[in-house]
Amino acid sequence: MNITPEQARARLESKPTASRIERRAYRTIAGMTYEYAVQYLDENTGGWEWLAPEWETRWGDYSATCVQEQRDRFIEETRIVRRLVGEPEVFE
Repeated sequence: MNITPEQARARLESKPTASRIERRAYRTIAGMTYEYAVQYLDENTGGWEWLAPEWETRWGDYSATCVQEQRDRFIEETRIVRRLVGEPEVFE
C-alpha cells in the first residue's frame, strides 16, 4: 500500500465497508507523520551525505520550509528527504 497519511484518513472516512485489515492499515498510516532531513552531494565521493552527521539530530519533526532554510545555507548541491514515522509500539 503506497499512500500518504492524508489519503489514508480520507479512505477511512470514505470506505466504511473496508475490511478489518484494510481499516487497521489505514489507521496505522493515518497516524503517521513525516520527518525531514537534508543531504548534500559530496564532490569527493559522488555520494549523498547527511547534513547532520548524528542520527539523533539528523531527522526532525520540522516543516519542509524549515528544512529548506537549512538547505539554502549550503553551497553544495542538496536535497530534502523525508520518512514516515509512527508512535513507538511495544511488542515484547
